[in-house]
Amino acid sequence: MGTEDYHTISTDPDYLYPTDPPLELFSHGLNVMTNFSGTCMLTELNVTADSYNPGSVFVWPMLQYFLCILGLVGNGNVIWLLAFHIKRNTFTTYVLNLALADSGVLIILLVIGIVDVSNHFVWHGFPFLDVQILYYLFGLMHGVGQFLLTTISIDRCASVLFPIWHRCRRPPHLSAIICTLIWALWFLVYGVHMILFSMSRISTDISPYVALANGLICFPVMTISSLTLFIKVYFKSHQSRRGKLIKTILLALLFFLILAFPLTVIYVLGVFFDFHFLLHCSIWHLGLFCASLNSSVNPLIYFLVGRNRRSPSTESMKFILQRVFKEQENSEGDLEPRVQIQL
Repeated sequence: MGTEDYHTISTDPDYLYPTDPPLELFSHGLNVMTNFSGTCMLTELNVTADSYNPGSVFVWPMLQYFLCILGLVGNGNVIWLLAFHIKRNTFTTYVLNLALADSGVLIILLVIGIVDVSNHFVWHGFPFLDVQILYYLFGLMHGVGQFLLTTISIDRCASVLFPIWHRCRRPPHLSAIICTLIWALWFLVYGVHMILFSMSRISTDISPYVALANGLICFPVMTISSLTLFIKVYFKSHQSRRGKLIKTILLALLFFLILAFPLTVIYVLGVFFDFHFLLHCSIWHLGLFCASLNSSVNPLIYFLVGRNRRSPSTESMKFILQRVFKEQENSEGDLEPRVQIQL
């Protein structure tokens, strides 16, 4: 098999949720071995039958559909409330952009799952969809969410370690500027690469290298920030109040560090091994499942942390979000007397 044939296989839509290593590779090798006996067709049929795995074709996509739909409902509710019904503050700007990025991840994973299942029963069921572009969009949205969570962790650490500076010296529109820069950076990286790839100027997939850079930058920062917040808030005797906002951030960071790990491992391995071959391993299904779970879990965290346990069934999501994120304004208001005294 030549290099051109292998490149064609690697960008085939059937590469999305493959059940086994590429069928074309096995079929080609079996053709060479069986052409002398005239049993090539029978052998290929046997390989095709053995490669059909209902668990990979149905179970993983169905679980992912379920998670994506639930996550889209939850994130859509958060976006609607934060954008139009809840007063905006510096922290809710980050949360709104994070919900937008998570919704983008879930939509793309839902489309990928639909394309994959259709391609198992209808040959090239969606020929107008470029699979490589779907992967790039997934990497873009996932990277934006990762950078936003890193920024949130740094911002909360600054508010806990340097509360007066965070209240008085922090630019009022810094969160909006940072979110804009994050979106612009990721659109620039993946946009330029998609244009060059579509023009056949480059043939190397940058996703593993970008994910490796993300892992080297974001994971250590989020880990250190999470430990700092946890120690500062939960182990210092003078911190008598453990707010819902800090609990929400710590849970979101913890879930991300756990659920993003499988996909990060895949991309890191893709730097040293054949990335397209890794798409045929079981860990790829696990990585996408964890990615969909990670993008769906934040609204549930907001609900569980912000609800009133005495009357959980009588509160709307609007009041729950207000209770969680209003602590930002309250904590800043509590600092004003201390700031005036020091000034």
